[in-house]
Amino acid sequence: MTEYERACREIANLKAHYFYCLDHKDFDGFDKLVADDAEIDFRNVTSSGDASAMPQIDGDAGLMTGSEFKAFLRDVVPGLVTVHQGYMPEFSDPGDGTMQCIWGMEDNVWFPEGSDPAYLHGWGHYHERYRREGDGWIIDRLRLTRLKVILSGTAP
Repeated sequence: MTEYERACREIANLKAHYFYCLDHKDFDGFDKLVADDAEIDFRNVTSSGDASAMPQIDGDAGLMTGSEFKAFLRDVVPGLVTVHQGYMPEFSDPGDGTMQCIWGMEDNVWFPEGSDPAYLHGWGHYHERYRREGDGWIIDRLRLTRLKVILSGTAP
C-alpha cells in the first residue's frame, strides 16, 4: 500500500468515525477528529438547489473555529436524532503535507417533538482538508454545501 493509499484509508476511517460519533452523540470522540483551530464554514449552505427550504446562514454567522463548532454541536445535537451518511470520496493530495476530500453526503434530522419543522432531509457535499497531527489525521477545514433540503412539519 502506498502512502497516498494509506492516507486515503485513514481519512475514510476518520470520516466514518465522525458520522458515528455525531449520530451517537459521542462528543469526546468527536472532539479528537476536528482541530480546535479548524476553519468551519456553513455559510450559504443552501445557496444552490432548494434555497427557500432552509434559512441562509449569511455573513460570518456560519463561519467558526473547530472549538466553536464542537461547542455548538454539544449544545444543539443532544435534542436531535440524526443519521448522517458520507460516500463517494474524491481524494486529492495538494503536495503540501495535507490531504483534501469532497464527500457526497445525506443527512436526516428529527427535531424535538412539537418543533416546526419536525424533520430535515438533506443532500450535498463536505469539502474538507486534513492535516497530520500526532499519529493520525485531523480535520483542518470543513465546508458544507447543500444541493437539496426538504423540511417537513411531520416526521416520517
